[in-house]
Amino acid sequence: MKELGTYLKEVGVSQKAFADQLGVDPSVVSRFIARTARPGLELAVKIEDATEGVVTARSWVAPPPVEEDPEKDVA
Repeated sequence: MKELGTYLKEVGVSQKAFADQLGVDPSVVSRFIARTARPGLELAVKIEDATEGVVTARSWVAPPPVEEDPEKDVA
């Protein structure tokens, strides 16, 4: 699973060209790369399709927090 910015650099695609492919403004792609915004599900799937699965839709979702086991603190 790769980050979008890394993928675009590796394949030599500009943010503008990728934005055009997705049908969004280049500033949207810039915010995704900077991680100041996340795509909705539909756009995340479009990104996954456009990158042939290299940047997955799941990569935009933060992992759930790890819950501590209250049993571990009991002596």
